[in-house]
Amino acid sequence: MYESYSTTIMNGVTLGLDGFTILVSVVLLFALFSEKRERQLETSSFMGVVVSNGLCAIADMLVCTLNNFTGHWFLAGHIYNISYVIYMFTIMFFCFFQYHMMRKKVFIADGLNYTMVFMCMMPVLIWLIGNGQTPPWFITLNSAGIFVKGNAFWVSLLIPAVIMLFNLVFILSCKNKLSGKELFAWISYEIFPGIIYIIFFVTGLFYESVLYMSVALSSILLYAEIHLSDIRESVVLENKLDKSRMQLMVSQIQPHFLYNALNSIYVLIDIDKEKAQEAVSTFSDYLRQNINALKTGEPVTFEEEIEHTKAYLYLEQIRFGNKLKIFYDIKATDFLIPPLTVQPLAENAIKHGISKKGDGGTLTISSYEDEKYFYIKIVDDGLGFKPGDFAADDKHTHVGLSNVKSRIENMVNGNLDVSSVPGEGTTCTISIAKGK
Repeated sequence: MYESYSTTIMNGVTLGLDGFTILVSVVLLFALFSEKRERQLETSSFMGVVVSNGLCAIADMLVCTLNNFTGHWFLAGHIYNISYVIYMFTIMFFCFFQYHMMRKKVFIADGLNYTMVFMCMMPVLIWLIGNGQTPPWFITLNSAGIFVKGNAFWVSLLIPAVIMLFNLVFILSCKNKLSGKELFAWISYEIFPGIIYIIFFVTGLFYESVLYMSVALSSILLYAEIHLSDIRESVVLENKLDKSRMQLMVSQIQPHFLYNALNSIYVLIDIDKEKAQEAVSTFSDYLRQNINALKTGEPVTFEEEIEHTKAYLYLEQIRFGNKLKIFYDIKATDFLIPPLTVQPLAENAIKHGISKKGDGGTLTISSYEDEKYFYIKIVDDGLGFKPGDFAADDKHTHVGLSNVKSRIENMVNGNLDVSSVPGEGTTCTISIAKGK
């Protein structure tokens, strides 16, 4: 009677642990599917771990029920066979997941993942062959007709144990690239199940429900740590973005431009007071638009951007006079563009092209559209430059081109193309896909 009571307790614990594992799997799957991110290989692999481990718990729950409560021992044995195969897929998916995550931090040979697939599939083949023998090697029916583990069952756990040991050594070799919390989350996938294996090899007792629960707990730890890592990376990126905005502000309000603009206004005061007042108002608008753009950091309408560019070019025309001719051909305005985008391109055209010609030159800004794209062109007939000179771009030449190109790509999924012919001029073309 005492033995029967103990068996009932153990069965209850088994069902409870399996239920917990299934619940964790469902919650993690819901969280993964709710994420607004592309299904990258590492995410898909992690889903594979969660799904296969949840299926193992369901299978173990069925085995426990069939073997101990309904007497369908033969069916329980078949389900156990299936659960072992699914468990090896859990290990394989984890190897894929680990491979894709770690290769972001360290160099990993391309063939390693295929090696791990082979190692995971080998025990499946051995299991199927062994249980096809008479008598079966790994699971069998005892004299009472009850499904039990065979004498060679330990062999079926040896290769998974070796794979986990290999993964543990690999993770420890990458510890310099991981934080303490990341390292603990990763090795928990080997340590927790490893304890179950050690208990089996020492005592002969093997509790599948505890094994599946340990994988579920490790999945929670890894999921939480990966998301905390994403948050930390987002903070770092946000800090870099703030720094980039400050650098952009500095690049757009250079001391030489402030000096030249104020000097031009100073000269105008004695020549044309009304024009000087208009210049002061335009200069104020230009500075305010710079600051507003940096505060929001969001795309603006093309109309706003072109007005800001016109304010800048108005001040430059005061400075250069008849040496700077400006034409506008605006045929499309109903789209968004990163702030401070057209203006730095116009500034480069004047600073590095037109101003270096003795007789000055012409700057033309146009916009148009076709079925798929909006286009903006900034064309000058200045000195131009060689492609190699553009590749050697630094902070002293072609102000902000790299910044502009990066923001166009990241903020509106657009592209900036720069072409130039020495002695003829430069053309900057911005293309922005419609519907993005």
